[in-house]
Amino acid sequence: MTNDKQINELKPCPFCGSIDTYRGECEEGDVIGCGHCNATGPVMEEIDVTVPVTLYSWQSRPIEDTLRAQIAALTARAERAEGERDEAIKNTDIARTIVFQIRDVLQSIDPIIFADTIKNIG
Repeated sequence: MTNDKQINELKPCPFCGSIDTYRGECEEGDVIGCGHCNATGPVMEEIDVTVPVTLYSWQSRPIEDTLRAQIAALTARAERAEGERDEAIKNTDIARTIVFQIRDVLQSIDPIIFADTIKNIG
């Protein structure tokens, strides 16, 4: 199923990426091409007026579409991982603060015992 956007807006050239694409006719039938690198899509006679074969061939790029979907999924996964990393850093900072606070409290209670304890741990 196509919509007006798919029919009216050609995808960029699959070879050079230019958006200078065009749709025209030649002796053999309908043709789509690139005004930048002069590549042309398949020249075919139209079979179905609702979805022209040449247009469908130019617009459909299953490998590209699959790769774009995979990139989107990996990008979302990376963003989630970054969020989890940021949360872990935040939790580590909180834990470090608590450890320092406990150290300060222990040291203020009895500096001699605290010093001996730190010697034994280290």
